[in-house]
Amino acid sequence: MEEELHWNAIGYRISESLQLFDKLADTNIDYIHVTTNKYGKQIKEVINGRTAFIFVPHALTSEEALKGLEYGDMVSLARATLIEPDFAKKIKEGSEKEIATEITSIERARDLCFPKKLINWLFLPYGGDSFIKGMHYFRDHEYYLKKY
Repeated sequence: MEEELHWNAIGYRISESLQLFDKLADTNIDYIHVTTNKYGKQIKEVINGRTAFIFVPHALTSEEALKGLEYGDMVSLARATLIEPDFAKKIKEGSEKEIATEITSIERARDLCFPKKLINWLFLPYGGDSFIKGMHYFRDHEYYLKKY
């Protein structure tokens, strides 16, 4: 049975989470929002329209966001909008090909007003081991490690 891992601790198994979502869907709550993109189909089937489901497809393109709607009533686009603040605007204007899907420089991170502590957390090897996988969104992280 697969377990959800959360940093250094073990969380709920997906089977336990699905039981919880099933019970929550009966409580007249407005929505269920989960932060994994692994179990969208199972969660949608369990909820079965009894409440709204906000799915996190980890989308960086309009196609990925639309695909996320196969599972959720809504999609969460936090990562996409942190990288590309005009994500929705560019889709609306038909400029999907102009959507940034990664931070291409430290200067870009600064232009986006990322605080220094966040930049350090994302780039430095000992500052962000809980988010180290996210470094691939930052094209020049090797440069940053050498410079700082």
